[in-house]
Amino acid sequence: MNMIIACFDAIASSNQMPKKLEDNIARGRAAMRTVLKTRQDFQHAMYRHDLGWIDFVWGDVGIVRPNGKTKGGKGIAHIIEARMRKDAYSKMGAHALLYRLVTTIARGKVLRSFEHKLSKQTVLEYQGYEVTLVKTTDNEWLLSGWKVFD
Repeated sequence: MNMIIACFDAIASSNQMPKKLEDNIARGRAAMRTVLKTRQDFQHAMYRHDLGWIDFVWGDVGIVRPNGKTKGGKGIAHIIEARMRKDAYSKMGAHALLYRLVTTIARGKVLRSFEHKLSKQTVLEYQGYEVTLVKTTDNEWLLSGWKVFD
C-alpha cells in the first residue's frame, strides 16, 4: 500500500502534463491528499488541455456570520467547512466529496464560462457534480466551488 501511495505522490510532484485521463485523476487525488494532509496549496495539481494547469489552494474557512453566510472563506478549507456546516457532512464525507471533484475536473464537460473584470470562471459538470474554477491574473485555475444536483 505504501508503494502505491509513493507512486501517486511521485506522479503528483511531477510538472509534466499527464497524457492519460486516468493519470490526471491519479495526480489530482494524490495532490488532494497532500493538501488535506499538509493544509498547504498544491500548484499544478491537475491539467486540462482546454484550460491548462489547475491549482488546489487550501485557503481559509473565513468568518461565519449569524445569517449563515461566510465572509472571506475560500479554497478547500472553505469547501470542507461549508459542507460540514450546511449539509451535515462528516469530515470524512467532505473529504470524499473533494476526491469526487477531482474526477469531475478530469472528466467534466464545460457547462459555461464567463469573465468578470479581473477574473474568469468556468463551470464543469460530470455525473451530477459541478465544479467552479476561477482564474485571476495568475496563469493557473483555482478550484473555487461545487454543486451537487439531486
